[in-house]
Amino acid sequence: MNKFLIAVLSIIFSHSIHAESNARLKFDISTRLSLNQTNDEIGSMTPLGFDYHNTIADTHSDVGTFVLQLYATKINNLSPHPPFFDEENDFKLVTRIFNFNYTGLGRSLPNVKVGHIELPYGIEYRVNTNGTLRQYSHGMNLGPKADWGISLNKQHENLEYEFSLTTGGGQDFTNQNNSYVFTGYIGTPSHHNFHYGVSVNKSEINRFERESLAFDAAYYYQLWSMFLEIQVGSKGGLDHHQAFAELNYTTSSHDWLFYLQTRYTETENTTTRKDLIVGGKYRLTTDLSGSVQVIEFIEQNTTQVLAQLRYRF
Repeated sequence: MNKFLIAVLSIIFSHSIHAESNARLKFDISTRLSLNQTNDEIGSMTPLGFDYHNTIADTHSDVGTFVLQLYATKINNLSPHPPFFDEENDFKLVTRIFNFNYTGLGRSLPNVKVGHIELPYGIEYRVNTNGTLRQYSHGMNLGPKADWGISLNKQHENLEYEFSLTTGGGQDFTNQNNSYVFTGYIGTPSHHNFHYGVSVNKSEINRFERESLAFDAAYYYQLWSMFLEIQVGSKGGLDHHQAFAELNYTTSSHDWLFYLQTRYTETENTTTRKDLIVGGKYRLTTDLSGSVQVIEFIEQNTTQVLAQLRYRF
């Protein structure tokens, strides 16, 4: 099944390159440094890759959208590190997004997306943070941010939704220990100044079970944005509650972005976590940007400082 899926996506990719369409290709290189107060050491992550986006059409209408984001990624002395790396010094070919969303079933039927899918859940599903320091809560909520599988999705005038069933492998194609992830999102259109939605998740990854229900909302006012996400559910059979909020400001020139985030999580009889995050991004040129983020882990009384230089062309 995995080989078949890759073969199908590769054929679509080949066709999309040669088709007359709205193809967009961006090369992307960045260097990210991380200073963790716990071990007082500097780690780094350097991804080099590209993202390719193409709307494929026949003689009558669009039939689908193909997206490929592929990055050769090197980490050095990075602890903690993303779980798909084997150790703190490692090199991986990382697939962020690799899927085809078939839109040719008509207005009344859903689109069908197949491949490596960003999981439809919470505020992170609505805001594109791929490749940036500014992240939300997919890691804590779901484990993987993207996973291999299939989804049904649609955008209507007053409603949009996506429901996915994936393997739980994250970067890995294989299904380990009967793992799976079911996620779903339904909400008002994300291009509105005020939008909100509800997410569901039921998953088992390497025999670790998660169930949750989340509500999120976003409000845009002039140069300000405000995000909120509240979640209830269970992790490993224990009650789990979580809340997240962000306030951000973009200057009128769109050169500067500043944001303040707070996260709170509580798991029954185990841990409570409170984080305060302050970050900023500056666009030096059209293609070059720099970012800094400081995370204060309040319960652990530790601080992490992150910095990133990113060039997209």
